[in-house]
Amino acid sequence: MANEQTIIQLTDPAQWRSAYDHVLTACFPPVELESYEMLHESLATERLRAFGIVGTDGAVECVVMLAIYGPVSMILYLAIAPDRRGGGRGGALLGHAIEYARAADVSYVLAEIEHPAYHQAHPEFGDPAARLKFYERHGLRILDVPYFMPALGPGTKRVPALLLGALWTSADVHRGDAAVAAAPLREFLTRYVAHSEGSLATDNAMTRLLTSVSGDEVRLWSVSELAQVPAGLLEPDELYAPQS
Repeated sequence: MANEQTIIQLTDPAQWRSAYDHVLTACFPPVELESYEMLHESLATERLRAFGIVGTDGAVECVVMLAIYGPVSMILYLAIAPDRRGGGRGGALLGHAIEYARAADVSYVLAEIEHPAYHQAHPEFGDPAARLKFYERHGLRILDVPYFMPALGPGTKRVPALLLGALWTSADVHRGDAAVAAAPLREFLTRYVAHSEGSLATDNAMTRLLTSVSGDEVRLWSVSELAQVPAGLLEPDELYAPQS
C-alpha cells in the first residue's frame, strides 16, 4: 500500500532516468511526453520538482512532477508503473504534490486532463473518463478556458481538447464560490506556453486561450457541468507551434 512506502523528492539524476524509462514512457504517448533531456534540464534547474516512490530494487515505481510559476503551480506527469497500479499510490502522490505546492505559498494548484468527449481510452495510456473522475475525487474544478496542451518545442504538435482544472486555490484569489482571479492565470499561461513551445504564438488558438483569461475572473465548473466548458479544439493551421 502507498502508506507503507515513503514518497520522496527525486533529486538524483539516476532516479529521474528510472522514472522516465520505467514509468513515464509506459504511461504517456510521445506527443505528450517531453524528451528525457528536456525533463533533466527542468529538474536540474528546479523549474520542475519530482516526487515518487522507489522500490526495493532502486527503480522508481510511480512519479508526479510539479511545475511552479510564481503563484501558480501545475501538476505534471502523475504516473504509476503498469505493474504497480492500485493501492492508493496515485492519490497519495497527488496529495503530496498539492501539499508541497501549498507549502511553497502558491495560490493555485492546476492540472491538465484530456477531455473524455474528445480522447478515447487507450490500453496503455489509460481512460480519460476514469482519470477525470479520479481528479474529481480530489477536488478538481474546471476552468472556463478553451485549453489545449502546448507543443513540446517549436514546430511540434499540440494536443487539442484538454481541460485545465484547479485542484486547490487560496482564499485570496477566490471571486465568490465559483470563480478565481484571472490575472495570475493569464501570466502563468503566457509563461508556460512560451517556455513549452519556445515562443508565444499569436495564432487564433492562443488568442482564444488568452482572451478567456483577459477579464477580472475566470469561472470554475464542476465536473458534472463539463458540457459548459469550452473545448480547446484546434483548426488544422493551429495544430503545430510556430517555428522559432
